[in-house]
Amino acid sequence: MKATYHCGAVEVEVEIAASPDYISLCDCSLCRKSGGAWGYFPGSQVKVTGTTRGYRRTDYDEPAVEV
Repeated sequence: MKATYHCGAVEVEVEIAASPDYISLCDCSLCRKSGGAWGYFPGSQVKVTGTTRGYRRTDYDEPAVEV
């Protein structure tokens, strides 16, 4: 599976050997528009291409997210 981040500068490729143990549906404004869901896979199955940087969502006090 291949996906591109919203910014378009980062690509993620996941080699899916089995279904993820956990899937979380996201309800933020971006994901609501595209039906976003988070699947959790072992790091050995994930390849990230592109330059990443930290991000802090500041439009809401709770839940605050920093990646």
